[in-house]
Amino acid sequence: MDINYVDEAALSLLKALCLRKLNVKEAVETVMQEIGPDPKNHSILNYYPSNMGEITLTNASISLNLKTLNRCVILIKRDFS
Repeated sequence: MDINYVDEAALSLLKALCLRKLNVKEAVETVMQEIGPDPKNHSILNYYPSNMGEITLTNASISLNLKTLNRCVILIKRDFS
């Protein structure tokens, strides 16, 4: 996986979640529409479990600060199609 892609995906995801206040499903879909799959091996952004798509940072009672931002995890699924 290309490190530049991971950086771009992470930043786009955080912007969608924090600034646009999208839920997890919308944020992941937005990032995939904006930057697409990883150009090296076609990995795609996803989330788990699938029933958590409606969660937002505000309704999950998550407070972000600089210390927690560097611990964000992006789930990536390889697209074998």
